Parts: sequence; C-alpha cells; structure tokens
Amino acid sequence: MRTLIISNANTFPTLLCQTFPDHKVISYNEIAGVDETLFDSAVLSGSSDFPLQGNEKKFADEIAFLQKTSLPVLGICYGFELIVIAFGGTLKSLPHKEQGVGRMVIKVQDPIFHTVDELFVYEGHRWVADMIPACLVELASSSHGVEVVKHREKLMYGFQFHPEKLQRETAGGVILKNFESIVSLGGFRKIRSLF
Repeated sequence: MRTLIISNANTFPTLLCQTFPDHKVISYNEIAGVDETLFDSAVLSGSSDFPLQGNEKKFADEIAFLQKTSLPVLGICYGFELIVIAFGGTLKSLPHKEQGVGRMVIKVQDPIFHTVDELFVYEGHRWVADMIPACLVELASSSHGVEVVKHREKLMYGFQFHPEKLQRETAGGVILKNFESIVSLGGFRKIRSLF
C-alpha cells in the first residue's frame, strides 16, 4: 500500500514512516501539486508547532484536499483537527495539555476497532473538537471529548490521539493495521461484513 504522509510539523514523521514503509512524505504546503492517483491512502500527521485555530489560512490547500480527495485518509491529532475544521466543525482549547496513555470509550462499533477490547491509546494534545459537523460520526470519546471520527460518505478517519506512538503498549498498532486492512480490502462498506 503506497501511502502519502502529509507532515504538518517541522519535524520528520519518523514513526509514521516506520508504520507505513511504502510512503512519500510531503509538507502540508506542498499538497496542491500532488498527483493522488499515485497513492492508495493519505495520512495526516500531528503537529505541536502552532495551534490550528487562527491558522486555518496557512492550511487552506490541505483543507481543500480533504474536501475533494477520494483517497482513504487517516488524520492523526492535528490531522484529526484539520478534518473537523475542513467539514465545518470547531475546536476548543483544553485548560492543560493531555499527555500520556488514556482510556477511550468506543461509542460506535466499526471495523477500525476490530479485535480491540479496550481502547487505551497515547494522547498528546491541547485542543479538542468542540462541535463535529453532521458529515462526521463520533466513534469514540474520552473524558475530554471526541477522540475518533469517521466521515459518513468518504473513507476518512480522524484520531485525536497518536496511534503511532507506543504501538505495543496500546491499541494504536492494531488500529493502524485495521486501517491498512480496510484500505486494502476496498473500503469500510465492503469490509463491514467480514467482521
């Protein structure tokens, strides 16, 4: 599976590159010229460089990409926030940064959670979704808000947490493998009957 990794940070997304070995990494400001027919999926990285709120114009090309793409997409942390914003949702700042392993509650069963009994994942964020748009379904939450969304019409998931971190100690590795399986099998509508 050839994966387009869109880096939203000034640091190289090493863990994502290890997770998706057949990949190409581009910066968020290079997305406008990408030929998406060369890829099977896209992954949007996290970022701690600056908050998305108030910097939406800087990410206009990536937001337009999310609105138009037919590629399967996985948005991680900042990528989750971009998905929420791209489709009309809003964000709010937490009083403090959430950091470390936390427990999520699965609200809607989905193939992305296949074989996951308890959803413990690594968090590292200051922002959460305040309002998710009608085109997104909330799949999981934590004590501070929405943690997983899925688009109703596109093969697009957003995780507020970091599944690429502490993959062996958390459900992150399983969730990422499930995303790869969903993409490989042609999408969530076809795969639903398999689980």
